[in-house]
Amino acid sequence: MSAVTTAIRRSAIGLGLFAIITGGTIALTQGLTKDRIQEQAARAEARALFEIIPESQHDNDLLKDVVALPASERLPVEGPVRAWVARKDGRPIGMILPTVAPD
Repeated sequence: MSAVTTAIRRSAIGLGLFAIITGGTIALTQGLTKDRIQEQAARAEARALFEIIPESQHDNDLLKDVVALPASERLPVEGPVRAWVARKDGRPIGMILPTVAPD
């Protein structure tokens, strides 16, 4: 075997080991942080919703009180739209709808 072939083989093995270790590290990190990432995403969503309807004005969990509205002429979007319902003492007091401005 020539020196060039040996060098190429060593480089390929080194690169392969690096890829395996890096991929494993990324997979492990993703697995360990998945729940925390979901918690943080839910907190960020809740903060955004509470800016629209403050917590003091409703007594339900906005993140769980969600309805799916079908697309229509009044909601010109593809597929169902999530709407968050704010309730006080079991009665609806408001609804948060996502909006998209036309281009």
